[in-house]
Amino acid sequence: MNNTCCWPDFIARSLSNVTPPDVPLLREDWAGMAFDRNLYEDFAPNDVWVAWLTALSEHSADIAMCAVRCSECSDGRSPVEIERGLDGLRYYWLEDGNFMRDHYLFSRDGRWVVKLDQDVTLFAGDVTFLADVVARLGGVEHVEKMMRRDLIGTAEDVVGLGGYIKGLLAPLNASTP
Repeated sequence: MNNTCCWPDFIARSLSNVTPPDVPLLREDWAGMAFDRNLYEDFAPNDVWVAWLTALSEHSADIAMCAVRCSECSDGRSPVEIERGLDGLRYYWLEDGNFMRDHYLFSRDGRWVVKLDQDVTLFAGDVTFLADVVARLGGVEHVEKMMRRDLIGTAEDVVGLGGYIKGLLAPLNASTP
Protein backbone atom coordinates (compact mmCIF):
# COMPACT_ATOMS: atom_id res chain seq x y z
CA MET A 1 0.00 0.00 0.00
CA ASN A 2 1.23 3.44 -0.85
CA ASN A 3 0.92 5.73 2.18
CA THR A 4 0.86 9.20 0.64
CA CYS A 5 -0.18 11.13 3.74
CA CYS A 6 0.01 10.79 7.49
CA TRP A 7 -3.30 9.09 8.24
CA PRO A 8 -3.78 9.97 11.92
CA ASP A 9 -2.81 13.60 11.30
CA PHE A 10 -5.16 13.86 8.34
CA ILE A 11 -8.08 12.48 10.32
CA ALA A 12 -7.24 14.54 13.42
CA ARG A 13 -7.13 17.72 11.30
CA SER A 14 -10.49 16.89 9.74
CA LEU A 15 -12.70 15.60 12.56
CA SER A 16 -12.79 16.07 16.31
CA ASN A 17 -13.91 13.38 18.75
CA VAL A 18 -16.99 15.29 19.92
CA THR A 19 -20.32 13.51 19.82
CA PRO A 20 -23.67 14.84 18.61
CA PRO A 21 -25.11 17.37 19.10
CA ASP A 22 -21.63 18.95 18.81
CA VAL A 23 -20.44 19.26 15.21
CA PRO A 24 -17.11 17.43 14.67
CA LEU A 25 -16.00 19.23 11.50
CA LEU A 26 -12.67 20.99 12.05
CA ARG A 27 -12.16 22.28 8.52
CA GLU A 28 -14.16 25.29 7.36
CA ASP A 29 -14.17 24.03 3.77
CA TRP A 30 -15.83 20.75 4.74
CA ALA A 31 -19.46 19.72 5.15
CA GLY A 32 -21.07 16.53 6.36
CA MET A 33 -24.06 14.20 6.55
CA ALA A 34 -24.91 11.79 9.36
CA PHE A 35 -27.24 8.83 9.65
CA ASP A 36 -28.23 6.36 12.37
CA ARG A 37 -26.04 3.40 11.51
CA ASN A 38 -28.28 0.98 13.40
CA LEU A 39 -31.17 1.48 10.98
CA TYR A 40 -29.36 0.09 7.94
CA GLU A 41 -27.69 -3.16 6.97
CA ASP A 42 -24.89 -1.15 5.35
CA PHE A 43 -24.78 1.42 8.22
CA ALA A 44 -26.31 4.22 6.09
CA PRO A 45 -29.05 4.49 3.47
CA ASN A 46 -28.18 2.59 0.31
CA ASP A 47 -28.87 5.63 -1.88
CA VAL A 48 -26.35 7.63 0.17
CA TRP A 49 -23.65 5.01 -0.43
CA VAL A 50 -24.51 4.88 -4.14
CA ALA A 51 -24.35 8.69 -4.46
CA TRP A 52 -21.09 8.79 -2.46
CA LEU A 53 -19.41 6.05 -4.48
CA THR A 54 -20.63 7.46 -7.81
CA ALA A 55 -19.30 10.92 -6.95
CA LEU A 56 -16.06 9.32 -5.76
CA SER A 57 -15.67 7.58 -9.13
CA GLU A 58 -16.04 10.89 -10.93
CA HIS A 59 -13.78 12.89 -8.59
CA SER A 60 -10.93 10.41 -8.13
CA ALA A 61 -9.00 8.05 -10.34
CA ASP A 62 -7.90 6.06 -7.26
CA ILE A 63 -9.52 2.65 -7.43
CA ALA A 64 -9.28 1.93 -3.71
CA MET A 65 -10.55 3.40 -0.47
CA CYS A 66 -8.62 3.21 2.77
CA ALA A 67 -9.87 2.07 6.17
CA VAL A 68 -8.53 1.95 9.69
CA ARG A 69 -10.13 1.11 13.01
CA CYS A 70 -10.51 4.15 15.24
CA SER A 71 -8.63 2.36 18.01
CA GLU A 72 -5.68 1.76 15.67
CA CYS A 73 -5.59 5.23 14.15
CA SER A 74 -3.75 6.81 17.08
CA ASP A 75 -1.37 3.83 17.25
CA GLY A 76 -0.02 4.69 13.82
CA ARG A 77 -1.02 1.36 12.31
CA SER A 78 -1.26 1.21 8.57
CA PRO A 79 -4.69 1.42 7.00
CA VAL A 80 -5.96 -1.26 4.66
CA GLU A 81 -7.09 -0.70 1.11
CA ILE A 82 -10.66 -1.58 0.24
CA GLU A 83 -11.91 -2.12 -3.27
CA ARG A 84 -14.18 0.79 -4.13
CA GLY A 85 -17.85 -0.19 -4.13
CA LEU A 86 -20.45 -1.63 -1.79
CA ASP A 87 -19.10 -5.14 -2.27
CA GLY A 88 -15.65 -4.00 -1.14
CA LEU A 89 -17.14 -2.26 1.89
CA ARG A 90 -19.24 -5.29 2.83
CA TYR A 91 -16.21 -7.56 2.56
CA TYR A 92 -14.24 -5.23 4.84
CA TRP A 93 -17.05 -5.03 7.40
CA LEU A 94 -17.35 -8.82 7.60
CA GLU A 95 -13.61 -9.37 7.83
CA ASP A 96 -12.32 -9.87 11.38
CA GLY A 97 -15.48 -8.45 12.96
CA ASN A 98 -14.89 -4.95 11.60
CA PHE A 99 -18.64 -4.27 11.56
CA MET A 100 -18.59 -4.35 15.37
CA ARG A 101 -15.85 -1.74 15.70
CA ASP A 102 -15.61 1.99 15.12
CA HIS A 103 -13.60 2.77 12.03
CA TYR A 104 -12.75 5.39 9.42
CA LEU A 105 -12.97 5.12 5.65
CA PHE A 106 -11.04 7.80 3.84
CA SER A 107 -9.37 8.87 0.64
CA ARG A 108 -5.64 9.02 0.13
CA ASP A 109 -5.96 12.54 -1.24
CA GLY A 110 -7.54 13.81 2.00
CA ARG A 111 -10.81 14.99 0.42
CA TRP A 112 -13.18 12.93 2.57
CA VAL A 113 -13.63 10.73 5.63
CA VAL A 114 -16.49 8.47 6.69
CA LYS A 115 -16.53 7.74 10.41
CA LEU A 116 -18.58 4.75 11.45
CA ASP A 117 -19.07 4.51 15.19
CA GLN A 118 -21.60 2.49 17.17
CA ASP A 119 -24.37 5.07 16.71
CA VAL A 120 -23.75 7.28 13.69
CA THR A 121 -22.25 7.04 10.24
CA LEU A 122 -20.75 10.45 9.49
CA PHE A 123 -19.86 11.31 5.89
CA ALA A 124 -17.58 14.36 5.72
CA GLY A 125 -15.55 15.94 2.98
CA ASP A 126 -14.62 19.04 1.09
CA VAL A 127 -17.55 21.22 0.06
CA THR A 128 -17.10 20.57 -3.68
CA PHE A 129 -17.24 16.81 -3.23
CA LEU A 130 -20.08 16.92 -0.69
CA ALA A 131 -22.11 19.30 -2.87
CA ASP A 132 -21.93 16.75 -5.68
CA VAL A 133 -23.07 13.93 -3.39
CA VAL A 134 -25.90 16.01 -1.91
CA ALA A 135 -27.08 17.08 -5.38
CA ARG A 136 -27.29 13.40 -6.39
CA LEU A 137 -29.49 12.81 -3.34
CA GLY A 138 -31.94 15.60 -4.22
CA GLY A 139 -30.33 18.66 -2.64
CA VAL A 140 -29.61 20.05 0.80
CA GLU A 141 -33.26 20.25 1.91
CA HIS A 142 -33.89 16.62 1.01
CA VAL A 143 -30.72 15.42 2.74
CA GLU A 144 -31.63 17.46 5.82
CA LYS A 145 -35.02 15.70 5.90
CA MET A 146 -33.32 12.31 5.58
CA MET A 147 -30.99 13.12 8.45
CA ARG A 148 -33.81 14.48 10.65
CA ARG A 149 -35.85 11.32 10.00
CA ASP A 150 -32.90 9.13 11.03
CA LEU A 151 -31.54 11.08 13.97
CA ILE A 152 -34.64 12.71 15.46
CA GLY A 153 -37.65 10.98 13.91
CA THR A 154 -40.97 12.05 15.36
CA ALA A 155 -39.57 12.64 18.84
CA GLU A 156 -39.01 16.04 20.37
CA ASP A 157 -35.45 17.24 19.74
CA VAL A 158 -34.43 17.57 23.39
CA VAL A 159 -30.67 17.16 22.82
CA GLY A 160 -30.26 19.59 19.92
CA LEU A 161 -29.71 17.22 17.01
CA GLY A 162 -31.43 19.72 14.72
CA GLY A 163 -28.50 22.06 15.32
CA TYR A 164 -26.07 19.21 14.65
CA ILE A 165 -27.75 18.50 11.31
CA LYS A 166 -27.78 22.17 10.31
CA GLY A 167 -24.15 22.55 11.41
CA LEU A 168 -23.02 19.65 9.21
CA LEU A 169 -24.85 21.04 6.18
CA ALA A 170 -24.15 24.76 6.79
CA PRO A 171 -20.97 24.89 4.67
CA LEU A 172 -23.03 23.68 1.69
CA ASN A 173 -25.54 26.48 2.19
CA ALA A 174 -22.71 29.01 2.49
CA SER A 175 -21.13 27.81 -0.76
CA THR A 176 -24.35 28.15 -2.75
CA PRO A 177 -24.52 31.49 -4.61
